[in-house]
Amino acid sequence: MADRTQAVKVGNKLSSFCSVCSGVPQGSVLGPLLFLVYINDLVGLFGDFLTVKLFADDVKIYVVVDNDTKVAVLQEGLNKLQIWSERWQLNLSSHKCSVLHVGNKNNNSVYHSYNVNNVQLIDNTTTVDLGVIIDGKLRFDRHIANIVSKAHSRAALIRRCFKSRDSRLLFRAFTVFVRPLLEYCCPVWNPHYHCDIEKIESVQR
Repeated sequence: MADRTQAVKVGNKLSSFCSVCSGVPQGSVLGPLLFLVYINDLVGLFGDFLTVKLFADDVKIYVVVDNDTKVAVLQEGLNKLQIWSERWQLNLSSHKCSVLHVGNKNNNSVYHSYNVNNVQLIDNTTTVDLGVIIDGKLRFDRHIANIVSKAHSRAALIRRCFKSRDSRLLFRAFTVFVRPLLEYCCPVWNPHYHCDIEKIESVQR
């Protein structure tokens, strides 16, 4: 990538120019679009066996591991990701990378280890994806318990902070500060166990 000079403008003030050899300027209107263009070729690295999903600067790679060949393919995909990141000077945060084994038939004894840049990735029983806690069996009881705890705390905070007991005011405060916690990504984790449904409804009661 050729060097270029850039400056930052805030209001009517303009910084001095400096040389930029890589990356995307942050805080600009075109910044997100330029970043997507910058990383767009990442999807084509992994061939037909691996599936990759991108959201901003988060990358998820997954595959159905039904034989040892798929294990090797997944590790090779991680190696390609490491090479790509070094080439484009987008260093991977190995300590933030992890592995989640999904499925009811998984057996801890046959889990395979994977590494990025010679750093072994941690095997997690749960992970947080865009604010939603997911476990290896795709159950969301941990997520529901977490948001219910936060929602109860906010509801109690409303009772302590608002001197008025006007039902309309309290209902509006509940709608603004509590319900978004209970409704965020609810089509994904919508509970079907009675115990989880009762936890959610306990906040609204």
